[in-house]
Amino acid sequence: MAITYEENLASQLQMLESTWKLFQTHGVTDDTELALDFCFVTSNEEQAVALSRCLDECTVQVRKGGFLFWKKWYVEGQTEPMRTTYDGLKEWLQNMVATGWKYDCEFDGFGARMPC
Repeated sequence: MAITYEENLASQLQMLESTWKLFQTHGVTDDTELALDFCFVTSNEEQAVALSRCLDECTVQVRKGGFLFWKKWYVEGQTEPMRTTYDGLKEWLQNMVATGWKYDCEFDGFGARMPC
């Protein structure tokens, strides 16, 4: 992978600040339950499949992307709805980054559909 675990984690935690603020502008509070969409990236199909099996509590799909000789595998999924707090998201994010790295997969990001 092009970046280190520490760089991946630091980048995701930095983005969490702005993501949480954006969630709040859409009415998310500490009592809001959201299903989180997420994505991992790797260049290895076997690692992508292994990670997808590890994430058995989530709805997950593995797909191939890229072009010509530059191929990537994406592990995309969605959690069950869960209570959303800043600290809870931070802990979830740290766990997701660590889990991805066990399978040589970089955590690429997350988001959610906002409640009406």
